[in-house]
Amino acid sequence: TPYVHVDETRALRHAIEVRHASFIDPAFVKLLRRHKVALVVSDSTEPWPQLEDLSADFVYMRLHGTKTKYSGEYSDAALEQWARRIESWSRGEQPGDAHLAAPDLSPPRTRTRDVYCYFDNDAKTKAPFDAQRLLERLGLHARAAAAG
Repeated sequence: TPYVHVDETRALRHAIEVRHASFIDPAFVKLLRRHKVALVVSDSTEPWPQLEDLSADFVYMRLHGTKTKYSGEYSDAALEQWARRIESWSRGEQPGDAHLAAPDLSPPRTRTRDVYCYFDNDAKTKAPFDAQRLLERLGLHARAAAAG
């Protein structure tokens, strides 16, 4: 099965999405950092914690929707806010207003970070359109279309 084989030239990255307030704990963030596991930035209408602690050399985002879980179009203002966060993370920085479980811990130092953003608000087919609108705000839409 060549699709699941990871050779030594490619890193295998891990991310964990939490859905309970008990994970709002600096010890949890330290554990993730020790193992270089990304804490998923999750935006949802559900009562899950939205944490933005940087714990790896990449950021993994899941945007679940704005009205109910898995539905609702993201507003222009919300996409602009996410674009600013993505730009900050991709430069290796942490936004000043980040929601942190461990505010006293400095994020791991890196000059850049890969940012993976997935829209999961697909119940009413909004996800691909929100993704395109976010790419436009980041100046990546033309590049993505050319590569396509």
